Amino acid sequence: MKANITLALYKKIPAILLALLNNVIEKLTGNIKFPTPPVSLAAMQTLADAYEQAR
Repeated sequence: MKANITLALYKKIPAILLALLNNVIEKLTGNIKFPTPPVSLAAMQTLADAYEQAR
């Protein structure tokens, strides 16, 4: 059986969404269980920086 997890990101306020993204970046940085995530950490950080500037 496959788990179906929904975060409902469209309902999150910008500050919460940015905090979630920064937490994901922090937890994936140096994590040996995820050596090559589907989206690079540099790309995630660039998106987080752009999102924060746009707020």
